[in-house]
Amino acid sequence: MNPSPITSDADTSYLDHIPLDHLAIALCRRATQRCQNMTLQELQWLDGVLSSASSAARTAMNTHQARYRLPPEVLTMIIDHVLADAPTTAAPEETARIWNGVYYRPSRIIGTHSLLCKEWRQTLVAYARPWTLIRDYHPEAVNIYLERSQNFPLTIHIDRSASPPPLLNQLPSLSSRLREFHWIAKYQPTHGSHSKLSYLTFPAPKLEVLRIQWEFHEHEEELLDDAGSLRTMFSGQTPKLRVLHLSMVPWLPANHFPSLTHLCLTDINGPLIPFDDFVHVIRQCPQLQHLALTETDFLDSTDEDYDVPDDADELLSCLRQLSFDKMPITTVNHLLSCLKPPRIDVAIQALRIPLDVSPNPMEVVGVTSFIPEICSSLTQLAILRSSWHSDVTISAMGPNAALRLSTMSVDFDHPFWDPDRPVEWAKVQLDALPLTQIETFYITFMAFRSSRPFPYVTDLPKVVERMTNLKQLIIFTNDLSLFLGDFFSLKRTQYPHHRLSELHVIVKPLDPAYGLSGPVDGFRVEDPSALPAIDDIIIHWHCPQGIESTLEFTLDKLAKYYPSITIIRDTDVEFGLTFPEVCHDPVAYPGWIGSQWDIQF
Repeated sequence: MNPSPITSDADTSYLDHIPLDHLAIALCRRATQRCQNMTLQELQWLDGVLSSASSAARTAMNTHQARYRLPPEVLTMIIDHVLADAPTTAAPEETARIWNGVYYRPSRIIGTHSLLCKEWRQTLVAYARPWTLIRDYHPEAVNIYLERSQNFPLTIHIDRSASPPPLLNQLPSLSSRLREFHWIAKYQPTHGSHSKLSYLTFPAPKLEVLRIQWEFHEHEEELLDDAGSLRTMFSGQTPKLRVLHLSMVPWLPANHFPSLTHLCLTDINGPLIPFDDFVHVIRQCPQLQHLALTETDFLDSTDEDYDVPDDADELLSCLRQLSFDKMPITTVNHLLSCLKPPRIDVAIQALRIPLDVSPNPMEVVGVTSFIPEICSSLTQLAILRSSWHSDVTISAMGPNAALRLSTMSVDFDHPFWDPDRPVEWAKVQLDALPLTQIETFYITFMAFRSSRPFPYVTDLPKVVERMTNLKQLIIFTNDLSLFLGDFFSLKRTQYPHHRLSELHVIVKPLDPAYGLSGPVDGFRVEDPSALPAIDDIIIHWHCPQGIESTLEFTLDKLAKYYPSITIIRDTDVEFGLTFPEVCHDPVAYPGWIGSQWDIQF
């Protein structure tokens, strides 16, 4: 084969009657058969011919495909959906999460979708929204983000730098665009340097969400000694700020916040910050709807109590939720005595109360004493535990109000660990609550050991006796026979005197592989004439088939005393508490315990 150069005037008319696909197939077949015997020059010539044909085919193909490309407007809508589905509520792992915010990693979304094709990249570069979230995770890319975000509002995160990042010095020039600012400072200012607060002196007229968390250091304590704890941020100009979270800062804002609805203070303590300064902050938030205090106490060791403000009835006129988290009962009661929400459609919660550090761990949370109107409106009550030695949660609600109290878990090796302490604490709280309006009472205690008495069985009649309007008693146990044995062995004087409409017993084993604990010989009734009056008994059976004999034997004995018994096996019916609208805060981060009101058992 003697190759000859390809020229535009080569006569190929004799091939015109042959279809192109036939020519391509013939060329590929001939090349495959002869290529092993061709010289290097012939192979180079053949490669050039095939490459030219392939390039022409791709050009024609792209021309056809251009007719079906998505227009930039549609690509922009797709990008908006991608950003909407991003985990915008996921806070950085190393920080406490209270309020929602924009936290997704823009570099991951931009990096993934810009590699799809040229059109996607061009649309991403031209569209401002993906570039409006700026983090110091990639400091070298900050200026690119600022340029491509055009003049759109910005969300800025500073949480990676071990020293003041250059982005801090750029904030004043971005003040008119700053919508969200999240600053977690991981560095200590040196003597002679600017304090961290000095970076926040510029006006922020568009700022809506602000989160500041930094370590407290001695150098900054010296800066605050002479001037007190109140500090003005952003030149006092934050007219649109709606959400504020301050954590581990040695000061409180002196600003007036006309639009602030959500305030959280975390790990902010006296004596540097007096209670009067805290009250001043509340006064400057006339629209406050949710106040959350976490590990915060404004009492120092010399104080005995807070002074009740003269305008206490007006301080929280718009408040819908008041949340305490990881705070001793004494501190909670001090604050409740001063901060009394004037509305009765309010949700109050004191969560993860430490029982190992409180001066009096069995002190009553003073909701009944300070806000009796809320407690008297409660109609549903639940005592929740996950195991026989776990923490306890008391949840209650009415048509427009709710109350939730819980204890903090204590490690098994802690010197104050006591499996019965949370139960004793719950008894004290129940004794203080008015129960006359309760219509439904839940008790969950899934981990039930046969060697231990059911913590509430002996105390249950005394509690139920106070619930004069009780209609439903719903009890969760892992041993039907043992529960009924303890319940029906009580003395005549221990049973409630009023009639109960329904008794629901939900029976679920701890582990189906181990079956149920406890005896299988049913239960004993000491005095049948003293049994409580119950119209209907409904047993929900969620147990393996191998222990059906236990159920049948127990039911045979129970039927002698109660003719109306219903058995529901392996039901999908779930019990739960759905709290009123006042508890559902769209601004609260779903992963925060303070936002998890609704319960499915």
